[in-house]
Amino acid sequence: MKLLFAVIYFFVEMFCIVEFADEFGILVLFLEIIVSAILGFGVMFGQYSMLPMAYSEILNGGIRNFIGRNILRLIGAILLIIPGILCDIIGLSFVVVSLFFITKEQNCRNQQTKYEDSNIIDVEIIEDKK
Repeated sequence: MKLLFAVIYFFVEMFCIVEFADEFGILVLFLEIIVSAILGFGVMFGQYSMLPMAYSEILNGGIRNFIGRNILRLIGAILLIIPGILCDIIGLSFVVVSLFFITKEQNCRNQQTKYEDSNIIDVEIIEDKK
């Protein structure tokens, strides 16, 4: 079954490459491969600076955001490095989807602004003893 998916993917990838080269030319295909590889390496090296923040997020219980943001971005970067049109489309979509996961800091800032904007009046009730 895995071999069947690999063969189907190979033929779809070859079809996309041939159609792209036929439409835009071989030079643009070559430039697209180079630019996507540079973008993939840039995303991958950008992940290295985010590792300490990701580690602290895992310790604070944010494994869902860690997986969504970091693992998807890493898989997307690897797919961008691999030459091919379909790999680049899938890799770029993974990187874009990973940008929509919010961090705990962003979530805390959103909650703070929500509480700051509300009109809460602090009242103390003092009972008179008669």
